[in-house]
Amino acid sequence: MKTTTSFALLLAVGRICLAQDGFNATLTNKKSAITVLLASSLEPAAPKLPNHYKMGVSDKKGFSRYAANQDTREYFGYDIAVQPVAQQPGYYSVTFSDLSLTATDLSLPDPANWSKLPAPAFPPPQIMKGSEAIAVDVFMNPVTRQKIIDYIRIKKSICDAQDEQSQRLCLSVAKLALMARLQLLEQTRDAQTTAAIEQSQVTWEKYKNEACSGLSSPSKRFHCELDLVRSRNDDLGKIY
Repeated sequence: MKTTTSFALLLAVGRICLAQDGFNATLTNKKSAITVLLASSLEPAAPKLPNHYKMGVSDKKGFSRYAANQDTREYFGYDIAVQPVAQQPGYYSVTFSDLSLTATDLSLPDPANWSKLPAPAFPPPQIMKGSEAIAVDVFMNPVTRQKIIDYIRIKKSICDAQDEQSQRLCLSVAKLALMARLQLLEQTRDAQTTAAIEQSQVTWEKYKNEACSGLSSPSKRFHCELDLVRSRNDDLGKIY
């Protein structure tokens, strides 16, 4: 099943030329373990387009897809918000919104001289299954009638699985990542900092156990522990 959504960036499309036939990209939210897979395609593939356009994805503020015209110093794009649907394993709520990143966020040269193109009319939130794809018409060249189409899929994480074995594996991977972070800090920080990290880890372990052990269901306890382990890993990376 394929859902098609038109973004129709026609207000400024006369000034836009893409440099690439398309690109493939993946973005994974470390906290939720949800992966967005994006395949961009030029349809039809001929003629080729000039090489002055930069396209990419970013996870600085969630899931973002962007394109920048280096000749006109204009950029545009969109954000994608993805959340699992409660009580429906394998289904996701997908919401599109205006690109939240600035020219500085995108590391564009001389960012003060770039301008963001007007946002398109976004579709309403949609519910999609992990095996499905959303085909997004990013824009159409009015001269060649070529379209840039983004095919978006959501990768099902083992963390979304309901069986206990998959959830244990997911939690084990998160704990191994945390242990690797702690070992790296122990090897690269001074003795005083290392001692402080060790003490804070003891305090954190106590908090985690108290916060999660009293929850009513195994699923809630699993997600509680998983969220806290991932958050702890991220916090260590930011603080130290």
